[in-house]
Amino acid sequence: MTAVASTPSGCDPESLLNLIDLGLVLLDADGRLVIWNDWMVARTGRARGEVLGRALDAVFATGLDRHLVAAIRAALEAGRSRLLSSSLHRHPLPLFARGGRAPAAAIDQSLVVRAIRGRDGRRQCLIEVADVSPAAGRDRALRARARTTRQQAAHLQAVFDSSIDGLIQFGPDGAIQSVNHSVVRLFGVPDAELVGAPITGLLPGVASRRSATGADPAAGTDPWPTGSRRELTGVCRDGRAVPVEVAITAVHDDTGTNYCAVVRDISERQRFEHELRAQNDTLRAQAAELSKLARRLEASVAHADRLRRQAEAANKSKTDFLARMSHELRTPLNAVLGFSELITDAGQSSDLAVTGPAAEVATARAYAHYIHESGTHLLSLVNDLLDLAKIEAGRMPLHRERIDLGRLATSCLALVSPEAGRRRLNVAHQLPSPAPILCGDERLVRQMLVNLLTNAVKFTPSGGAVTLSSEVRADGALIVTVSDTGVGMTPEDVEQALEHYGQVDNLLTRREQGTGLGLPLVKALIELHGGSLEIDSAPSAGTEVRLVFPDGAIHDAPALAETGAGDR
Repeated sequence: MTAVASTPSGCDPESLLNLIDLGLVLLDADGRLVIWNDWMVARTGRARGEVLGRALDAVFATGLDRHLVAAIRAALEAGRSRLLSSSLHRHPLPLFARGGRAPAAAIDQSLVVRAIRGRDGRRQCLIEVADVSPAAGRDRALRARARTTRQQAAHLQAVFDSSIDGLIQFGPDGAIQSVNHSVVRLFGVPDAELVGAPITGLLPGVASRRSATGADPAAGTDPWPTGSRRELTGVCRDGRAVPVEVAITAVHDDTGTNYCAVVRDISERQRFEHELRAQNDTLRAQAAELSKLARRLEASVAHADRLRRQAEAANKSKTDFLARMSHELRTPLNAVLGFSELITDAGQSSDLAVTGPAAEVATARAYAHYIHESGTHLLSLVNDLLDLAKIEAGRMPLHRERIDLGRLATSCLALVSPEAGRRRLNVAHQLPSPAPILCGDERLVRQMLVNLLTNAVKFTPSGGAVTLSSEVRADGALIVTVSDTGVGMTPEDVEQALEHYGQVDNLLTRREQGTGLGLPLVKALIELHGGSLEIDSAPSAGTEVRLVFPDGAIHDAPALAETGAGDR
């Protein structure tokens, strides 16, 4: 026996040699046959019992090809291997096609003569014979094609079974031929029960397609129109209906025409579409409601705009009326004040002496004094009202000039000192020396300071303090501040106090009379100067009001030209 590769336990090495699609012949060192596999038995018609132990030339009485004899001798004696091509040596061995000895069935061969060593170390000769005739090639090609077809079929079956969509193969008569796992999961029916059953059991809607065509399979027409998708209702094993999308494709082969239905569960898609439609309906309803609200809003805005224009027109008419009535209102008040002064001072003039009992004369003078005080207060209110109306009407002139802030502060403090003394308040100014020279309208600046000082005195309890101070900020703005230790205001109170005719409602302010014009007028006048009004206040912590004159308000040049137009 020749040396062969080791084999698994329990496996006969000679059986493995019989499975090889080659002829295997082994000669020992003496040239006797020791291996003769089934391939050689089939193509020589000689059983192993007939040939083993005999020489190769004794087996083939007709003689061997001389090239083969030379190759065997070279392998046994010199250890050289050699390929014998059938193109050079047509029939190195007298072999025939499987199944007999007919000379017409001789096969073309390709031989490899190998020199090997046996277990005893002596040379042996192994002859490998391959059938290279055309018939053998075709047979090998068919076997290879069959293997490829089996592999492709296995691959297609794997794809068929792993598809997410359900796949149903059925014939022209509608009988199901095969289904994949997705169909089994979708309809809950084992594939063994489905094969051979009509497809209409799962998809009743497919039957309507067939009847609608009026097709006749015998006439060669297609009973199952293909190429389109339809949404149908499938029937599960438990009777439950499931919405599906079905696409049918015709499959043509040698056996005829069959069909493949691709079935997709669209339950989730329909649920999503239903929710989407519901959301769209909701959005459309909301859009319609918003459209209605928008139209109402537009109508409200238009109405509000009409009311605003009417209010502006009414306010302008009021302002114009007050501005035109300036002299008419002031003239009678000036006459009242003048005559009341004459009556009060009548004792100093013989022409205007008041005659009568002393008590009556004193009473008349006291009444004249009250008339003068009331007229002065009324004239002040009228002046504030008219000035505010003129500012709103754009008729307030601004005469800029050099103002000694120290002199002006002293003058203003002197006006409020009598009232401050009656209330036992400490009133003073803290201005630098020399005081800044302010560029502005002196009458209007005086009016602002007097209004702020009057408010501070009016709303500061007995024993408090009112201070007038100034500073120049780093940005060049001049700040004139009136601070007090009075009742103070909340932020809401400040906002109300800045409104025209607005009054803060607290215990102290209810005891004081006022029109609510002071702060709005001051704000309008400082803005007329290009500045702003700042207020810091808190209940029971006092109030600090700042007049912020813009950069450039401090001036030491000659008086500027008058700007604006109208009466002073």
